[in-house]
Amino acid sequence: RRCLEMPINRGFNLIDIQARNESIELMKLKSYANPDTTSSATWAKLTDSILASNATSKYKKHMGPAQLQNVLLQYWKVNLSVQSLPISLKRMLCATIKHEVKFTPTEITLQIKQTMPFWFHIGLKEGK
Repeated sequence: RRCLEMPINRGFNLIDIQARNESIELMKLKSYANPDTTSSATWAKLTDSILASNATSKYKKHMGPAQLQNVLLQYWKVNLSVQSLPISLKRMLCATIKHEVKFTPTEITLQIKQTMPFWFHIGLKEGK
């Protein structure tokens, strides 16, 4: 939304479609990552399942998809070149990677600590 409201300083008074589309993908990511929204809980669980089934083989062979719970809370990676990954999730993940989106809460409550997955925890360094 902020992208659409910015003053136009160049060009032919057209909006930047690429920036607009990336903004939409980042808003989808925000909805996916929000644990408090009950309406997106089904969508988020389905997304977690799809992403886990399309994890890179490096992570899939050591752990099954059941341990690969959330790509934002764990350090495993999704294979973006597979055909089985929906294009909408590919775009969302590409925007996440491009803009280096990270899970950085201002306050970690006991509830957050208890729900964070142990396997491939983002607080751990990969390979240790």
